[in-house]
Amino acid sequence: MFNQTTKISVPALVKRITLIGALWLFWTPGGRAEGLLIFSETHESEASRLVSEEQGRMNVTISSFEPIEKLKIDGVEQPLQEGDYYNLSVPFQLMGQRGVVRVEVKTESGWVTREYPFELQRQTEEAGPRAWGLLVLLTAQRGDNLLGEAASAQQGFTSNGLLLIPNYTFGIGDQRFELSGLLLRERIVQTELQGNEVAYEQAEIRWKSGWSGLKLEPNLGLAHVATGKPGLTGQSHLESDGYVGLDWAWPWTPSNQLEGKLKLTERRFAPAEVPSYELSGLESLVELVWRHEAQWGSYRNLVRLKQSDALGFYQDTQEAELLADGQWNLWSWGQFRCALLLGKKAYAQYDPSKEAQEQTFKSEISWGLIGPIGSGGLKWALDHVSLQNFSNVDGNSYQNNNLTFSLIYGI
Repeated sequence: MFNQTTKISVPALVKRITLIGALWLFWTPGGRAEGLLIFSETHESEASRLVSEEQGRMNVTISSFEPIEKLKIDGVEQPLQEGDYYNLSVPFQLMGQRGVVRVEVKTESGWVTREYPFELQRQTEEAGPRAWGLLVLLTAQRGDNLLGEAASAQQGFTSNGLLLIPNYTFGIGDQRFELSGLLLRERIVQTELQGNEVAYEQAEIRWKSGWSGLKLEPNLGLAHVATGKPGLTGQSHLESDGYVGLDWAWPWTPSNQLEGKLKLTERRFAPAEVPSYELSGLESLVELVWRHEAQWGSYRNLVRLKQSDALGFYQDTQEAELLADGQWNLWSWGQFRCALLLGKKAYAQYDPSKEAQEQTFKSEISWGLIGPIGSGGLKWALDHVSLQNFSNVDGNSYQNNNLTFSLIYGI
């Protein structure tokens, strides 16, 4: 359990009378009731709970005029001791940008609860901020169905990939903006499948704003997709997109947050080698996310709706997806993640070539592990995805499995 004193001496109690008296007058709701006070000498103020590291320790003091019957820290019951004064050293750990320590005390008068929310201080908010960053991923992947074919025609593959995500943050007056990019290159080991290699580039500008606790990030960008590109250059253009979007987030409690995304994309396709882009249209996307963060990890629910008319008359579709995933802390060496995704796609038109108005249903189960390598910012990750896609058109149902190992480094 947590480090704690067995019983505080009378001289030590006298030394704290002034501090306790002052805090008794300026207590926060939930921290005191019927002669019970919960406070932290190290992290009582909101400013002190803006921390620069993802884990640490805080001092929590409990003083009661009534006998303490039960004591819980983050839902875990703690051993009781003699006396009505406790001085605890409690660890905290952030998941992502936030974390919370929950202290619960029961006396004859009932339960009293106090929460201490923590938030990671961003480097851009510190003195001398670093305006740029770079995330690098090296991947090795093994899959059993590259093109999503039926079982009789599926082809296994092995590939290596490089992903670069640079970003640059700058200000104009009191407004903050972020320029970011994305560069993806992959190499398939099997020579006969190398025409299906994907190259992807994206450039985006994002305005980081907010209003009354609501975070708003309007954004716009350009993206380009190609296949069969040898190395970093090539000629096989497949798609050129432009998009505009709005991301928002509202943390309504220290451990719960609502997030959303609105995005409108103009997709232009060039099925031939010479990019004529004769197929084009709009794709709209709406997402709503509920995220919960706790000491053990985090949990997320997502609803996604998408509509597209970019691929031609018989390819107009409407899609709906539901996602539930969670992350669990594995002590000091990493995190475990698992997720379940369910989705349905409906084609708007009857297609004579399929002799049906196609509808598909997919289920995707994934799990992953991620952990640090040393203390220099290098991480490893292992991910497995199993997908099953069911269709009412003969020959269009398939399944695939992919296993990916990644090395991740961010500066």
